[in-house]
Amino acid sequence: MCRVLLVDDEKIARTGLRTVFDWKGHGYEVVGEAANGAKAMKWVESRDIDILITDIAMPVMDGLELTRAARELCPWIQVLLLSCHSDFIYVREGIRLGASDYILKPTLTESTLVPVLDQLRKKMHQEKQNLRILNEYRKEAILLPYKKKEHLLYKALSEDIVASTAFHTEMTAGAFRMAVLDTDGSNISLEQLKMRWYEVFPNSIFCTAYSHQCVIYLPEDTAKFPLLAEWIDTQRSLRDFSSSELNLTIGISRKHQPLHRIRSAWEEARAALSAMFFTGPGKVLTAETMEKDYPADSANNQESILQFADMIRSGLYSKGEEILENICRCWMSSNSKQRVITEAEGVLSLFVRQGAKHEIAAHIRQLDRFKQVHEVIAIVKQDYRDLIEALSTALSPEESIHERIVAQAVSYIETHFRKSISLQEVASHVSVSRNYFSEMFKRVTGHTFIDYLIHLRLGHAKHLLGSSSLKVYEVAEMSGFNDVKHFSKQFKKWVGISPAEYQGLYRK
Repeated sequence: MCRVLLVDDEKIARTGLRTVFDWKGHGYEVVGEAANGAKAMKWVESRDIDILITDIAMPVMDGLELTRAARELCPWIQVLLLSCHSDFIYVREGIRLGASDYILKPTLTESTLVPVLDQLRKKMHQEKQNLRILNEYRKEAILLPYKKKEHLLYKALSEDIVASTAFHTEMTAGAFRMAVLDTDGSNISLEQLKMRWYEVFPNSIFCTAYSHQCVIYLPEDTAKFPLLAEWIDTQRSLRDFSSSELNLTIGISRKHQPLHRIRSAWEEARAALSAMFFTGPGKVLTAETMEKDYPADSANNQESILQFADMIRSGLYSKGEEILENICRCWMSSNSKQRVITEAEGVLSLFVRQGAKHEIAAHIRQLDRFKQVHEVIAIVKQDYRDLIEALSTALSPEESIHERIVAQAVSYIETHFRKSISLQEVASHVSVSRNYFSEMFKRVTGHTFIDYLIHLRLGHAKHLLGSSSLKVYEVAEMSGFNDVKHFSKQFKKWVGISPAEYQGLYRK
């Protein structure tokens, strides 16, 4: 459907034109009308019209000025001028400014309007096609000189020494930085984004890496951070991307020399970009700035989490909320997303052990997908509020006894899990039979005794792997596993990777 805008300062003229003509029947849609050119510009700026029918003589902004502005902003728009007998001099000026045709108002009928509109529609489609061809040619002309260098950069990122050497030879540059541009999953064309990048930074090399990230080689004289921030703001305001929530973030490495490995600089840029988890999107994040604002992460919430667990078991929910606030504040000032996620997993696991709703298990699996720390904090706090509400609900006398017995058992388990411990030992500690305790423990916690014990030991093992230089067999022994092979098997089953891989990832 061809979209039409009617502009005339006389309302009766607009109403007559809109009502006496069968627009839809002829394949047209009147998307709006305006009393002058200034009011019509909101439709022009939205790029939502194909044909503009306008009177020439109007207040504020006349038809001639509207024609010039519309054609300048949207070259495909076809303009039909409406004029009186005395307006021929203005009609000629309108044609010079880009109007396609004109009709004298006294002769305006359906029979005179239809052939003119049909001709304008054909011309509009042709001009749109010409614009597409021109844009494609322009894009190819801009991108063609970079293709070889982009290919070499892509191979150099895979630590291809030959490609890396050839790339530096091609660039013939001195010091450089690597950057990673993240689009936050915005629905935009990376090719279009690349073209706009080269228009401002022609000396760099822009390489598409993933569906939402690009890797960029920045010669030192190009890496001007205020200019990069200005480019991000410009892209957010461009009308082409106005329909998307465009959040561009750039992570930039330190300055490197040509003989350094490109991949090392790339990984450094990725590390700088990961600070987006704490700062939010839409920024330029440099390795130097991150070191200054987020020094090495020494904060450890393990002791606070243990105190938090005690408060929950004791029913001191207000005090528990205070401790949780302190834990969340540490997360906000951390520099390690992995540490935040691991500790959040531990907190949510506490809720599961206290009989929280089954959805929390799903929340634990979702933690890695959150893009910002405040999203993790929000879900942890909400789950705690839900837990308090559930625990505060009056229980039957039998349920209260079960809760109390299991709470005593959990306290004993958490004190002795690093040693060899059995179901019978715990049952004897709380003075109930082995079978009765097993059934009661599963009903209250939602886990079997063995699964609960393994998860507790694995949680402690993850903490040791991430915060110490202990060997895997030492971590297994200190976490209650007598057999390192059994420990590795259980770790791989529940965590998804081996202890050694987890330790390496955490250190990296």
